[in-house]
Amino acid sequence: MLPIRGNYQILVKNVTPTDANIASYQQTLTLPVAENGVKYQNFAILAGILLVVGATGG
Repeated sequence: MLPIRGNYQILVKNVTPTDANIASYQQTLTLPVAENGVKYQNFAILAGILLVVGATGG
C-alpha cells in the first residue's frame, strides 16, 4: 500500500536517554510525504501512446 500524501505526526513518549544526567522526555516528530511525480510522467506517456494509436487506427 502506498502512503497517502500529507504531513504525519508521530508522538514519541517516554524517551529515556542512556546518559543518567538527561531526564526523559516526549517529542512529536513530523513526517512529510510528498506526491510521487513519476506517476504523472507515466500517465503523460500512456496518454501520448493511446493518442498515437487512436489517431493511426482511426
